[in-house]
Amino acid sequence: MVKITRNMDITPKGESFKKAEEKIKKKFSWTRLFITLFLVVLTAGATAGTMWYFMDQAAKTDKKTIDSLQSQLDRMIEDQKKANEEDAKDNTDEMIYENTDYDFEIEFTKKWEGYKVFKYVDEKDDSALAYYYVALPTSDDTWDESPRVSKGYASLFAISVHTKEQWKEINSTESPVMTEFVEENDTYVISWSHAQAGPSEGMDEASDYSKANDDVPQIINSIKFSK
Repeated sequence: MVKITRNMDITPKGESFKKAEEKIKKKFSWTRLFITLFLVVLTAGATAGTMWYFMDQAAKTDKKTIDSLQSQLDRMIEDQKKANEEDAKDNTDEMIYENTDYDFEIEFTKKWEGYKVFKYVDEKDDSALAYYYVALPTSDDTWDESPRVSKGYASLFAISVHTKEQWKEINSTESPVMTEFVEENDTYVISWSHAQAGPSEGMDEASDYSKANDDVPQIINSIKFSK
């Protein structure tokens, strides 16, 4: 007995072949749209990731640059701080000269190490009781301020001590006053004058003489009566 099998109709029940084809196309369109959207999202994510990477690298580079500049600035500040401390140490490491004739004192900076004070009294000069020439050693063999200052020394400034009457007389004349007021008490007046010339080494700004000369204003401001 031969069994005859009929061909199965793959067309959905109640639908024509054309309608089935359109339905399949619609399903395919949705699938393609989904894939397209997926690729767009994936591409956008990759782009965002790339942008984030470069932004992160730029931020890291900027941070390294800022850190480097900050490190350099910190070193500069520290170096300047040390230099200021050294200068302050030089200026505060003072030597005090005490004058027992008229009871006044002067504070000298470290640059003035080796200084000497030479007293000079001119009996013919009635404008001051005494002059004190403040000097440093000099290597200039031609320099000579005797009898006011011993050979081998060069004065940078002089201190004058006056009575009240002498100082009043000095300031009452029409002639230019060559000495400048510094300090006074009930009995005396102290004035000072800068040296008008100096030894050859004074022309060299790097010399000890020139460096000490820079501190003269500070030294003058330190003069005071001790009693």
